[in-house]
Amino acid sequence: MSETILVADENIQFLDQTRFVLERYGYTFIQAVNGEEAKLKLELDPIDLFFVNATLPLISGSELCLFVKEELNRPISTTLMFSQGVPLPDSGILSLADNFLMRPIRPKELLSAINSGITIRNLLINNMELRRRIGDSPNDSPAPAPAPAPAPAPAQQEEIDSPLYSMSWFRRLAALEVKRAIRFHQPLSLLLLSYDLTDEHLETFDQETLDFLSETLAVAVRAVIRDIDIPVQFSRDHILMLLPSTGIEGAIQGATRIKKAVKAILEEEFSELDPPTISIGATTSSTQGTFKFTDLLKDATRALREVRSQGGDGVFYC
Repeated sequence: MSETILVADENIQFLDQTRFVLERYGYTFIQAVNGEEAKLKLELDPIDLFFVNATLPLISGSELCLFVKEELNRPISTTLMFSQGVPLPDSGILSLADNFLMRPIRPKELLSAINSGITIRNLLINNMELRRRIGDSPNDSPAPAPAPAPAPAPAQQEEIDSPLYSMSWFRRLAALEVKRAIRFHQPLSLLLLSYDLTDEHLETFDQETLDFLSETLAVAVRAVIRDIDIPVQFSRDHILMLLPSTGIEGAIQGATRIKKAVKAILEEEFSELDPPTISIGATTSSTQGTFKFTDLLKDATRALREVRSQGGDGVFYC
């Protein structure tokens, strides 16, 4: 089986060179150019090994390694990459990752790090299996999936106290919907929703208010979407939503409807400070040939980045 390796770095030339080496040796290569994109792909794609630049923009490499270790609860081996000549951080930062590399990285060093990462991942898998057998697995671990069955309706979801799907269910349902869309040549749309939080918002809102915003976004989304839509809240101010059998027009209409619903609720709750606006990136799969969920995620992320670059508070289709 070919391992899937996520490489996160803002240097496109480095990513292209790394892709050439990894694909030459049969590995599946996935890339991310900033921390937000890397976190999305860690959450939603079947990643085996994760190589990340320590100084990655938006979310640093060390923060992402900590996220993998403490929140994901999946056997992903992590490697932090540092530039030569830059002082290494203290041992506390280094301990967040399973390994580290100094750049520039020669192909031989990269392949050696991959072999080490595979060994570490196998140990992580064995450790998780052992913990499962002795009944010491974390409480938030997704339960083993039963025999294949029709996807449950949102009202049947009890994994987390949320009006949205849990991440474990979202991953399963997304895989099913991608296969269904390819088999029956149906369009599949993806929306990426985010609050446009300004510095003023972050300085003024306390944690309780930010949690309220997160809950408001989830409730508003659930109130206006269709029963067949699949939403998941993967961070405080981001929601990802899969729209089965939905083409371009439906994706744009759905995004616009959600944006208006959330805005109406927020305007009722805030009086002193203007509430944050909502930006949504949207994309749709081709109905010809095959595609990967990663393709949709990449386009939705690019669309969200585009609407934010134009000041936010809008919908952009990519």
